Amino acid sequence: MKKDLSDLAKTVIKYGIAFLCGALITILLLFYFDPAKAENNTQLFKILCDAFSVPGLLLIFAGLIVWLSGEGAFTGFGYLARYLRRSMIPGGRTKYPHETYYDYIQERKEKDKKHSFLFLIIVGGVFLLTGIVFLILYYKSI
Repeated sequence: MKKDLSDLAKTVIKYGIAFLCGALITILLLFYFDPAKAENNTQLFKILCDAFSVPGLLLIFAGLIVWLSGEGAFTGFGYLARYLRRSMIPGGRTKYPHETYYDYIQERKEKDKKHSFLFLIIVGGVFLLTGIVFLILYYKSI
């Protein structure tokens, strides 16, 4: 029971932080575009659409990058960085035995755990859907 509560708390914290990041971006965009200066509803809907769509897309793309990373799309960059670092350090090649790319991948699979990304896509989707609502209102007011 206690483990379930800690898992629930972690989930709520993840969603809350993602929502706060999206809300912060929305607020910054609203300060930048200043909806109070909108002359009519059309301009207001355009500003609100932009303010909600941008953080939605950013969160969705961040979730996709986390998913790609978990699938091993960026593993080659890590191997290259490790190889270059060991090559640049004096005596690095002799101190550490050369490992193959296959060995590096196996080591990463043992070490890495799967990262959750779905919360980013869900929260980003909520922001994006809100932006789409304002987009529809914008096109109806033209």
